[in-house]
Amino acid sequence: MDAGVVNRLYGGLNEGRFHVVKTPVIFSPIDVKIAFPKKGPLTPMLRSTIDGYLRRLKEDPNSVYYQSINRWFGGFTGPLFPAYLKWVFLSGAVLLLLVLLMSCLLRKQVRAKTGELALKYEEMRKYTGDLEGFIRISREITTTTDLKTLYRKITTASKKLLGLDFSTLMVLSEDGKSLVIRDTIGFPESVVDAFMLEEGQGLSTYVIKNKVPGKVLDFRTEHRFEVPPVVFERKITSSLCVPMLVEDRVFGVLIGHTCKRRDFTDNEVSYYQSIANQAAVAINNAMHMEELRQSETRTRALIDIIPDIIFRIRDDGTFIEYKASSAMPYYAEPGVFSGRNITEVMPGDVAGMAMKKIEEALQKKKQQSFEYRLTVGEEIRHYEARVVPYGSNEVVVVVRDFTERKHMDNELRRYRDTLEELVDERTEELHKRIEEVEQLNRGMMNLFEDLQAAYNKSERLARELKESNEDLESFAYSVSHDLRAPLRAMQGFAGVLLEDYAERFDEQGRDYTVRIVEAAYRLDNLIQDLLAYSRISRREIKLQQVSLRWMVEEVLKTLTDSVVETGARIDVSPELPDVRVSQSVLFQVLINLLSNAMKFTKKDMPPEVIVRTEERNGIVRLFVEDRGIGIPGEHRDRIFRVFERLHGIETYPGTGIGLAIVKKGVERMGGAVGVESKSGGGSRFWIDLLKWSQ
Repeated sequence: MDAGVVNRLYGGLNEGRFHVVKTPVIFSPIDVKIAFPKKGPLTPMLRSTIDGYLRRLKEDPNSVYYQSINRWFGGFTGPLFPAYLKWVFLSGAVLLLLVLLMSCLLRKQVRAKTGELALKYEEMRKYTGDLEGFIRISREITTTTDLKTLYRKITTASKKLLGLDFSTLMVLSEDGKSLVIRDTIGFPESVVDAFMLEEGQGLSTYVIKNKVPGKVLDFRTEHRFEVPPVVFERKITSSLCVPMLVEDRVFGVLIGHTCKRRDFTDNEVSYYQSIANQAAVAINNAMHMEELRQSETRTRALIDIIPDIIFRIRDDGTFIEYKASSAMPYYAEPGVFSGRNITEVMPGDVAGMAMKKIEEALQKKKQQSFEYRLTVGEEIRHYEARVVPYGSNEVVVVVRDFTERKHMDNELRRYRDTLEELVDERTEELHKRIEEVEQLNRGMMNLFEDLQAAYNKSERLARELKESNEDLESFAYSVSHDLRAPLRAMQGFAGVLLEDYAERFDEQGRDYTVRIVEAAYRLDNLIQDLLAYSRISRREIKLQQVSLRWMVEEVLKTLTDSVVETGARIDVSPELPDVRVSQSVLFQVLINLLSNAMKFTKKDMPPEVIVRTEERNGIVRLFVEDRGIGIPGEHRDRIFRVFERLHGIETYPGTGIGLAIVKKGVERMGGAVGVESKSGGGSRFWIDLLKWSQ
């Protein structure tokens, strides 16, 4: 306060008694001074006086208090604050500034931490997603037992989980030397079960060898193994491969490829390896399940073909399971046994015996057996039961119907008794027969001696016949050869007579001379045929490779005049193989067959001949077919004999030896000959020859 206020406040008071303290008002140059007694307490009356005075100053707007304020603030009449509040507000402002600064720093740190937490959250979310995917994949593959379906689920899941372009599952072959593709996504389906990798080829065999995951960043710079060409054909750049392990045993790999360059992370490798491990277990289990199914199928098949009834019974006699038999008549329907006790279904004596054997089998842990009989329908059937322990409180009972065997045993017993009687009777007869047999033996010995003498005589006659035939052939050859000289002289002289002395003969003389020439010509042909037949019979046959096509062409060249003269049309098949024959003998055979085919034709019809072959088990059958007059069925065997003729010489000239030469020649070469024909319908002659083989 100003001096007036102070003087008014302390006027009439002894100022020496009080201590005055300034109290500044915040944001104001005015100080409020408060007086406190220097000695002794502030009396209530004095406090009341001061309070009343200050209250009047504040209540009166015209008091010196407000006048002093107006002088400093230009007429300001608002409420004033104490001076110490100015420092409070100043401290608060500084504190607020510090708080704002700290808030900015903390916000920056919080933002950084929030970013780190967001990244970790994203990683955690991705890890959780991958983990859920891995759990889902594990659940899918561990609940699949079909191998092909399992392979496809594994490749599909691994492709989706890692974002691969190609996903392939490969399994070691049975010999363990190569990898075989069992399923793939990205590669053609044709490679499944067909594409194989040997050791040293591809990343897969490298992983199999080292039993650790392997990855390739770029195949173009890979030198650890041989890269298969299909990798570059499919424009594959990177790859990840992990082994499939079961108890430290590698039996395959899981391999993925990408077309873009990719460096797989450790987490991705770990996920892929985990899938491979789960896949290995699932595949191994599926293989075992398949083996179990096959084993169960085989077992079930074996059980089904057993002609016995099979029961599974508890120790208290309750039927648990029943397998019927189609080979045995039912004592009761199968549904009667299920869940019921043996005493309720079977007769008392059978049930009691069965319970006793069940108890013994469980106690002794050993098979027990017994026999019983039941009335089925109107027939008594006999059964044999074998009781086998099955666990601690169950048995398997196998029941076999041996009624037929029982009947057979009874029959056999009766037969045995009857047989003993028959044996006694037959023994006496046997002694008599023995005596008769001894007499027959003596007679047989005499007969054998006679037969031996007859056999020796037949051998001697055969040798003599052979020698006689050889002499006859030699004689025929000599006679034929010796006859040709006078025959040629007769032909020559008869020809001279016709040429030089024909005008001296009358018509009858010339006719006789012509007949002599023709007879000499026919006799010469006959002698030549006899010589040919004799040569074929006598000469040594040497078989060699001969082209049948070439041989037919050579024969046709020889018969050119006959072909032109008769106007024959001969059709030769182009498919004629090589044969194993004597060239000269085959030539003579074909000459005779083709000559006959052109000779024995119908009047005013040019000959038509077909030459073809068929092959059967190393034999070449050559056919010579014509459209001629044919051969009656009763004469087919005669035509292959020597001097056999079916027509007069005036109608069809010839010697009657041609087909005999054909038969003899073909048989000497190890073949056969035959004919298929009917009168007026043409003939088809055939000969069998050995096919040439290296």
